[in-house]
Amino acid sequence: MARFDRVIRGGMIVDGSRLPRFRGDIGIKDGVIAAIGQLHADDADEVIDAGGLIVAHTAWGMVTASARITPAETDEAAEKNDISLTPMAMPMLSGPGSIGVVMGLAAHADSLTTYAGMVIGIAALALSVYLFLRLGGPLVAKLGPGAVAGITRIFGFLIFAVAVQLVWDGVADFGK
Repeated sequence: MARFDRVIRGGMIVDGSRLPRFRGDIGIKDGVIAAIGQLHADDADEVIDAGGLIVAHTAWGMVTASARITPAETDEAAEKNDISLTPMAMPMLSGPGSIGVVMGLAAHADSLTTYAGMVIGIAALALSVYLFLRLGGPLVAKLGPGAVAGITRIFGFLIFAVAVQLVWDGVADFGK
């Protein structure tokens, strides 16, 4: 009997540990990542060749709701004081990428209507972010952990879909 249901071979693995990405294989058993490294094709019922593409581990973990920390890490965290710094805004909202998008759009703006559209878009985004941050706590408390886990899976799927689209576009542009 095979150790894994599926082995994804030869993918670029980004595991979220801030270490450089590396080429390797991923063994999946019962829908959960069971091993990462150099695995043998004989150990799996099904082998998928990733062909050097980046394997989207974090998004897949959000979709499948796999545990991110071990019970030992949970116990250790319960004993420590929280000294973390939480930023007031996400880098996607006010970081270099957002600023670059606004500058890129402004560079191609050729009329007052275009500038007005950008200002309205920025104001709408600011209002929606304010509402999400202001009402987020009470909404999470009202929805409960099951609904929050469902929403996390949906957003994980959307992130995964964006990653697949980026890879698809890259492969399509490479063929041109």
